[in-house]
Amino acid sequence: MSPEELVIGVIVEGDPEYELIIAEAEGQEKSEGDPFVRVRVFSPRVPDGKWFRFRKDQTVGSAAGRAATEFGYEGGSPTFETEQKLVLDRTITLEAAGVRNRQVLELVDAGTGV
Repeated sequence: MSPEELVIGVIVEGDPEYELIIAEAEGQEKSEGDPFVRVRVFSPRVPDGKWFRFRKDQTVGSAAGRAATEFGYEGGSPTFETEQKLVLDRTITLEAAGVRNRQVLELVDAGTGV
C-alpha cells in the first residue's frame, strides 16, 4: 500500500500497519524516509488510548485536533503532552516537535487540559 493510500488518523484492527504498531519488537521501526509517525494517544475519556497515524509535516495542533475529534471533544485548543510532561507547541510540525514512532502522548488543552 502506498503512503497516499494510508488514512491519516486512528489506526484500527484491519489497518495494514496495525500488527506492526502493536508489535514492540526491535528492528521494526519505519525508515527515515517514511512520511508518517504512529503514536499512542490517551485522553481522560479514553484512558486505554488509541493508535494514530499522522503525517510528520502535520502541525501538532492539527494532529491533536483530529485526535480530540476521535475522542469526542469539541472546541478548545487541543495539543499533546509527552510522558515527560512537555506540552507541545501547536504551531510546529510533529517532526519539528520531535515526535517519534510509538511515542505515547496525552491529549491536553493548550490552556488548561482537556
